[in-house]
Amino acid sequence: MLSTKRSLLSKTARISMIASFFHAIPALAQSGETTSPSPAASTPDADTTRSVSDADTARSENGGSVFLDDIVVTATKQAGGQRAQATPIAITAVSEAQFEALNAKDIQALTTLVPNANFGTAGFSKSINLSLRGLGITSSTPSTDPAVGVFVNGVYLAVNQGVLTDTFDVSSIEVLRGPQGILFGRNVVGGAVLINNKRPTQEFTYEGRLHLESGPEWGVQGAVGGPLGGGFSARVSAQLRKDEGYWYNDFLRQKQGRDRAIVIRPSVRYQSDGTDLFLLYEHGDQQGDGPVASDGRNPQPGITSGGFRGFSDLKWDAVTFQSDFDIAFGDGTITNIFGWRKLLQVSDYDAEGTPAQLVGAGGYVKQDQFSNELRYNGRFGPVTLTTGVYIFHQNIFFQQQQRPGALRLTQGGEQDHWAAGVFGQLDLDVTDKLTLQAGARYSYEDKKVKISNLGSCDFVSHTCNYNYNELRNDGGFTPKIAVNYRPAERVMVYASAQRALRNGGYSLRYNQPQLQRPVGYDPETQDAYEIGFKTDLFDRRTRINGAVFYSDIRDLQRDIVSTDPATLITSNQTRNTADARIKGFELEVVQDVGSGFTLSGSVGHVDAKFTKVIFDLNGDRVVDGRDLALKLPRAPKWTYGAALQFDRKFGFGRVTSMITYNHSDLAYYNDPNTGVLPATDLINANLNWSPDDRWTFGIYGRNLTDELVLDANTPVTPAVCACYGQKGRVIGMEVKLQY
Repeated sequence: MLSTKRSLLSKTARISMIASFFHAIPALAQSGETTSPSPAASTPDADTTRSVSDADTARSENGGSVFLDDIVVTATKQAGGQRAQATPIAITAVSEAQFEALNAKDIQALTTLVPNANFGTAGFSKSINLSLRGLGITSSTPSTDPAVGVFVNGVYLAVNQGVLTDTFDVSSIEVLRGPQGILFGRNVVGGAVLINNKRPTQEFTYEGRLHLESGPEWGVQGAVGGPLGGGFSARVSAQLRKDEGYWYNDFLRQKQGRDRAIVIRPSVRYQSDGTDLFLLYEHGDQQGDGPVASDGRNPQPGITSGGFRGFSDLKWDAVTFQSDFDIAFGDGTITNIFGWRKLLQVSDYDAEGTPAQLVGAGGYVKQDQFSNELRYNGRFGPVTLTTGVYIFHQNIFFQQQQRPGALRLTQGGEQDHWAAGVFGQLDLDVTDKLTLQAGARYSYEDKKVKISNLGSCDFVSHTCNYNYNELRNDGGFTPKIAVNYRPAERVMVYASAQRALRNGGYSLRYNQPQLQRPVGYDPETQDAYEIGFKTDLFDRRTRINGAVFYSDIRDLQRDIVSTDPATLITSNQTRNTADARIKGFELEVVQDVGSGFTLSGSVGHVDAKFTKVIFDLNGDRVVDGRDLALKLPRAPKWTYGAALQFDRKFGFGRVTSMITYNHSDLAYYNDPNTGVLPATDLINANLNWSPDDRWTFGIYGRNLTDELVLDANTPVTPAVCACYGQKGRVIGMEVKLQY
């Protein structure tokens, strides 16, 4: 462990020397600027839901871009939040105004904003596989821990099911690229997505939205909130959306992709004398067709040919209770976040996408979880301390039915999972420009599983005759050291070295009868190094952010899927398959060109390769150079995009418009590289008119060139099943009311 620390210190020292190159950047900043205080000292004294400063509001009123706003983020877990541009990590923060400017309805839309991001489904309805910088998973098995963690109001969502639901009434979304092994820790080796809902305030507000788009799809959203007296305030938001089906099934001669979602979210808040209590409840019910599958040998935009539509029935309930108490010790804040969630999903889907109906499948996931994080943040002279403890528990019951031909074969399992962690981070202001950071986390996990072989479960009664009982304990220490230097106001350079961990376990989808018992998988470990910079130049009309990164990953965890060409039975196992190296860079630019116009662009590059392979990845029963030459799944080499935004007030009202272009290179869906996700070039556009401060009328178009977008492409002999990632060309209109 000591040698690990010395190695991290040595490498960070070398990359911090490179950072001194950026000392010349102050010459680019506007003359007359004063030196900025440390990030800790400049922490905004504001609610963490606040995303736009008064200066930002004034600039926006005069036609400036919301994409240059100062967004307050929660990523550093400092009390009151911290400006995204003062946060020494690679983060893309999206405010409510920015999210609305994209006409976005779920987090998949962020792929167009975030370099080196791939937010795709698992080929399984309402399940999402997030990948950042080439690290992610391709699995719908709930026992497979996500590589990119999703946190809603500070609460970690432990399974991929139910994550790809409509996102509305949000204050901000934060995408943290790279491992987050200290402050978040819960196996987020690839990054984290933080979704923050709006909170009640002492100001009365209401808002509503109605949209109608091709498909057809329609939806209505509404929220109302305000003071209750005695320091209390409340807010209620709700949504109803119905999609009649965008795709046309040319075999069934009917629409496919139907979906209906209802979500209600009441919350209450109490604020008084340094005390802030926030309680939120959410109920969701989403029903519709199963994944839209087609023959992957010749998929067509908007057309599918599957033998049946299938269905998905998803229900969830969640409670979040956050308590913040200001205390005299270190002028600090004690925060406690309790979260509880239960989820049930039943689904049935076409597993090969042809009219022949060769293979069908069904899924059943029942999961409940609770977690609690208690932390302290305070300042002692030049030192800012953030420390806390975390506990997590979940129960999972999972079944999958395979239907090759006339057979009905079901497998499944249960998992009882406990996790705990203790963490701490120190930020030392050496000078008013230089800050050193050191942190560490110790994590421990306990997983008990019951697993049945294929054919040992009943999919009607949801019972199993278990063949195996297994227990696994894992723990690990993850350190981090970093430095950030601020040569001028609104200019920062940073460097970091850290370790992240994804703990081991057993797959609940085991069906390898040739093995005596399930083979567990060991923890996946990553050592990551990064140098980055953030700048707001020329009176904040120019923003340039960039980062260079390098990661070593050992004992990479992968879900290996293979299909017997004779029986069409699919076999699954989760194994440690290889070591890998990932390196690359990201660059983001926003330029206010005046007269209400703003240009922005981003580019991301990932070079991901295996350095050592210990498992047969391509299924030829030999581990050799052909396995080593395979590409990591969901790791497009290049992603880039550009946007032109217009925002200006006229005598007849305010006009806003935006057109975006985004490209993603070809990538592979599975480990053998037999399933291809084609390169995509997406163009979106919108035009909005606000006659006053309350009403907005708009039209929009997504995927205007009708590009084919696949999220899954799985070989199933003799067919290839392709699942569509998003719709083809969509034209819509929207009306918004707010007060």
